[in-house]
Amino acid sequence: MTDASAIVFQPGHAYIGVTDLTAAAPYGGTDLGEDEFGLVLYPNRASTIIKALDHGAETIDKLHMGYDWRIETVLLQWDSDTKSLLYPGLADITAGTIQWPGEDAGHAGGNDHLPGHLMSARSIRFLYVPNDTVNNDIVLCHNAIVEIAEDADHEWHPENATVMKADITPVPKNISSGTAYKYRGLYIGPLSGATVDVT
Repeated sequence: MTDASAIVFQPGHAYIGVTDLTAAAPYGGTDLGEDEFGLVLYPNRASTIIKALDHGAETIDKLHMGYDWRIETVLLQWDSDTKSLLYPGLADITAGTIQWPGEDAGHAGGNDHLPGHLMSARSIRFLYVPNDTVNNDIVLCHNAIVEIAEDADHEWHPENATVMKADITPVPKNISSGTAYKYRGLYIGPLSGATVDVT
């Protein structure tokens, strides 16, 4: 028999820069609003086949090559916080505008966001919290590159909301804890079991 409690429906909200998961939303960070279709997680697990060439090139094993996680979401909140996050160097958070070209026009980020820069320089903690945290898991990226999706489009439509499609790439963060170092990447699980390192 199917366990109905194991069937997951997860509408929720996205946040960035969270610092305290025991606090009320936005958890010490910035609320990016509701996600139109929730979150899509791509594990992108890779493996390599090991063949026995002396036995007719048959597969005898597989070598695990790890994961290259990517997350996709569609944000409904068309505001200055979302614009400045997804269009760094082009968006003026004070005026709530997007201008292109804008990197040298006094917009947030300036030359730090010219083509060719390393995007990890503006990585940030990303959190997705479903409306029902009792039965559903959160998704916490301790260090993520958040950007406008390469295939994004913005519709000015009389019936459909104008949305922002975003790509989130979790990247490891080396966090010092005394003399020890640990890497924090991606957490998927209950809100009650999640922690953040504010460093």
